[in-house]
Amino acid sequence: MAALIWTGIFTLAACVVMGNCFNLTLLHTNDVHSHFIEFNTHGGRCVDKLKQEKKCFGGFARQVSKVKEIRSNRDNVLFLNGGDFYQGTVWYTLHRWQIVAELVNTLGIDVMSLGNHEFDDGLKGLFPFLKNLKPKVVVCNINSSNVPEFADYVQPSTIVEVGGEKIGVIGYLTPETKYLSSADDLEFEDEVECIKREARRLATEEGVTKIMAVGHSGFAVDQNIAREVPEVDIVVGGHTNTFLYTGPAPSVEEPQGPYPVVIEREDGSRALVVQDFAFGKYMGFLEVVFDDEGKVSSWQGNPILLDSLVPEEPTVLETLEPYGQEVKRRVRQKVGHTNVLLRGDRLTCRMKECNLGNFLADAALNYFIEKPTEKGWNFAAVALWNAGGIRSSIDERMNEGNVTFEDIISVAPFGNTMDVVALKGKILKEVLENSVREYDLDAVDPPGNFLQVSGLRVTYNVSRPAGSRLLEALVRCADCRVPKFEPLDDETVYWVVMSTYMTKGGDNFPAIKENSLGNRNSG
Repeated sequence: MAALIWTGIFTLAACVVMGNCFNLTLLHTNDVHSHFIEFNTHGGRCVDKLKQEKKCFGGFARQVSKVKEIRSNRDNVLFLNGGDFYQGTVWYTLHRWQIVAELVNTLGIDVMSLGNHEFDDGLKGLFPFLKNLKPKVVVCNINSSNVPEFADYVQPSTIVEVGGEKIGVIGYLTPETKYLSSADDLEFEDEVECIKREARRLATEEGVTKIMAVGHSGFAVDQNIAREVPEVDIVVGGHTNTFLYTGPAPSVEEPQGPYPVVIEREDGSRALVVQDFAFGKYMGFLEVVFDDEGKVSSWQGNPILLDSLVPEEPTVLETLEPYGQEVKRRVRQKVGHTNVLLRGDRLTCRMKECNLGNFLADAALNYFIEKPTEKGWNFAAVALWNAGGIRSSIDERMNEGNVTFEDIISVAPFGNTMDVVALKGKILKEVLENSVREYDLDAVDPPGNFLQVSGLRVTYNVSRPAGSRLLEALVRCADCRVPKFEPLDDETVYWVVMSTYMTKGGDNFPAIKENSLGNRNSG
């Protein structure tokens, strides 16, 4: 690291003397997920005890404070964001796009991409946000021909002038947004192909020699963009909450690689790839020197931990105050109690059966338990809950076991209604098979389509090829007076409780949408 810093200082000095290169400070964040106020080590509530011990992190007031400090000390600063401001806390659940727009406008972001969660409320919940937003918004791989208004707010790329230099910024978003969220009539194309096309245009038609990509498709795609698009110098990513750091980590997050990750291309050029974990716990900080041809020649930096040593900007706290009054009123409502840790972390619930997943699936089914039918104890006996719909744990030690409204919103923030869908057994088997289609024991950020269940006993062999991993599925009978488990029958029709999101094919379950034989919507 010392050698790296020395190289950067030496090259910067050459810039000053010879004037043949350009020094830039890049700030970046991603996956902030409506963490407007400070939070604990893991992104949850910062209770009074932790505040007193100065063990809280992040929050928009600290972000603004750090950005102001850096901009006051450096001439050429560019601030990018990789999307997903929506969802994640009760603040968003209560105040939706209004609070996100007002608070994002305080940050001083120059250019941002959209994340898949920006589409969670459909375009009707996205357009007002975009209309009131100050940063430029870029996404190149969305075809909006069916929704012309989208192009009024989002462009494939933009050119930002920093210190007299033109910097091209291209945006991208995972095509899986079509299944992960509610993108309505928008269509998606491959990220790499659209970035190649847009980068060539910026270079040949606009004469831009410094090009960055900012987006929300995950760390693997970020690296592929850097590898496949020779015009791109820096990739600022998101979606997988990847923590990159060089040297000993300053908090509990374990680095998944150095900061930045350097991609050496076949033509001898190189690109830098960065992400900034999540929630705004860190501020990505990268100092880069470009040579006289606009290529990266040296760099230094690391994400900055926004801990209690970073002061909170008073004006941001004032902006939050009226929103916070309503939040305080609602979050104090006690809705339950637990004596055990209800685990909802991604590496648990997206990889195996978890107790919070069991609870949620059981609760969803319980909501639809009615009087007995002519044949049995209830018309439905099965529930599915996609693990992507479990966003945090409930810690029994944080509040003497009391479960509040805020805890529930933190776990399940998406505001879904629940439906009961009629599916043939063979389709339900297909759905279960799809639950482990992308299963990877070594996954750092597993996909959210792993299913937590109620009324099913399922056995998988994940060492087998995708599409053949389901070994056995036993289903609890509904047309019976004493519930028991029996083999899932291909031709029998089962009523299955699930979120409205899943009934529409969400989390990549198109078989549900395409093969439903009936639907009872809870509203």
